[in-house]
Amino acid sequence: MSKIGYLNKSSDGSYEAYKGQLRTIEYNLKLLIERDPEQYDENSPTHVVFALIGEDKVPIGVGWRKEIQRGPQFGEEFLSITLSDPSFREPLNVSAFKDKNGDGFEIVYRRPRQS
Repeated sequence: MSKIGYLNKSSDGSYEAYKGQLRTIEYNLKLLIERDPEQYDENSPTHVVFALIGEDKVPIGVGWRKEIQRGPQFGEEFLSITLSDPSFREPLNVSAFKDKNGDGFEIVYRRPRQS
C-alpha cells in the first residue's frame, strides 16, 4: 500500500467532517469529506467527498465507514472511498486508516490484483 494523502478530523458538533489532501503524480487535491445526512440504508455511502477549489466544494466521490475484518487492527473503523470525476481517466479507489497517533487518517492506495 502506498500512502498518498492524509485527513484530519474536525467537527462542528452537527456532523463529522475530515479535511486533507491527496497527492499523486497526476492528482493534487484538497479534500473535504462530510457525513452524508441523507444516507438511505446501511449499504448506502456514509460520506460525501468534495474537492476544495478556492471557496468552492466540488463533489467528486463517496465513502463508506467499514471495519477491518482481520489482523492486528481487527474491528477498527476506516473509510473506503471512491473518487470519480469527468476529468479522471477512471475512478480512484482508496482507503483512509487511522494514523499511528489516532487523531488523523492516512489515505492509502493499493493497486487492484489482476485475476
